[in-house]
This record gives sequence, structure tokens and C-alpha cells, in this order.
Amino acid sequence: MVYSINVAIVLVLFLVVMAFYEASARPGLLEEYWNSEDKCKMGVDEVLETCQRCAKQTKSPIVYPMCCANDDDAYNWCFRFINFGQHA
Repeated sequence: MVYSINVAIVLVLFLVVMAFYEASARPGLLEEYWNSEDKCKMGVDEVLETCQRCAKQTKSPIVYPMCCANDDDAYNWCFRFINFGQHA
């Protein structure tokens, strides 16, 4: 009986530690993408429209801030994505 209680306590402690580890490993949603290079907040109309259309079409919560700040070349990707199939 004492052995099973000790095993249960160790198991519960292990699960609690793993839950905290997983919680701290998750990245933030939007906060990390907003920065001072945000062209949408600066009022650049072309960037604003492109990023809004891209966010709407992709339905992703991180696309708009990444596009506005051009993180990981997101603006250029969005521009190509929303204009895919259109020949000039």
C-alpha cells in the first residue's frame, strides 16, 4: 500500500512538472510579431491592404502582424499568395 501511494505521488509530481514545462515552451501568439517596423501602423496603404487581404485569405492569427512587420519576408510571401494566378 505504501509503495502504491509513493508511486502515485511520484507520478502526480511528474505530470505537474511536465505540464509546467509544456506551458513555458509555447510561444506567444501575436505579441512577438508587433514591433516598431510595423508599416500597417505607419499608414502605408499598399502594405495595409495586402496584409489585410492575406490575413483574411489565410485565416491565420499571426499572418497580419508578421506581414506588417515583414518578419521572415512575410509581406512578399503574402503579396505573391494573394496575387497567385494573376498575370500582369
